Amino acid sequence: MSKSPKTPAKSAARKSSGSKTAARTSNATAKPKKAAATKAAAKKAIPSTPTPKVTNGKVPVKKKAASSPRRAGLLQERSRQTRRRLVRSALALWSERGFESGIEDTTVEEIAAAAGVTKGTFYFHFSHKEEILVEMGYQTADLLNTEADRLVESGAELVESLRILIRVIERQITAAPPGAVIRALSEFRRRPTTAPDYLPPSPNFKEAFGKIFAVGQRDGMVTDELSSEQVAGVLQALVLDTIGDWGLEGGAILPRLEERTAIVLAGVRPGVKLTL
Repeated sequence: MSKSPKTPAKSAARKSSGSKTAARTSNATAKPKKAAATKAAAKKAIPSTPTPKVTNGKVPVKKKAASSPRRAGLLQERSRQTRRRLVRSALALWSERGFESGIEDTTVEEIAAAAGVTKGTFYFHFSHKEEILVEMGYQTADLLNTEADRLVESGAELVESLRILIRVIERQITAAPPGAVIRALSEFRRRPTTAPDYLPPSPNFKEAFGKIFAVGQRDGMVTDELSSEQVAGVLQALVLDTIGDWGLEGGAILPRLEERTAIVLAGVRPGVKLTL
């Protein structure tokens, strides 16, 4: 039986089918090669981690670089300056509006804007407005302790040292409106442990006075029947009462502070009997 001759159409179709099969085979072969090349390139791009050297069976631990003391000091000073700006701005706004209602009527946003900082910065330093009043007390205590350290180091005499500390208090107190002082004194007495990080725990006037009386005891100027902390506590109580009286009555505060300091000093001289 004779084969039928191939037609041109069938021949072209077979050629086309053969070409597609070859193309699929070529692509199938190329894909694994391409994937292998991509994987090799990615592996080359990732830097190898050196194996840590083991000494005495221990792998050394890489320590983080500690911040320098100078940087820490700069950050503390910047924080201190920001807090002071916030205190000054709040006092200025409260004074303009009157302390009877100024504290409640003034918003945190207004205080922050006046100090040139954001609301978030305010809340970083203070949890609420009333803490600014506490800060006033801590700033005064901080200055008083710094001055007491300087006096001790310089070897200043007892009476002169106390006179200088009393004048530091007088300058700080009279620089603020009486209404602010009364509110600050109330907050300071009520919450004496909320100190900023840059201040020592529970800073107070007693701490500064104690440094001076300790030197006085060493030099034989103060009786040793009481500790320097006890004497300092008595003077602090009288100073705080004097500040409270001044806030309510007004007038000159320095003569009152000096008079009450002199009373304490007269009562703790060597040879004085501490009995009733």
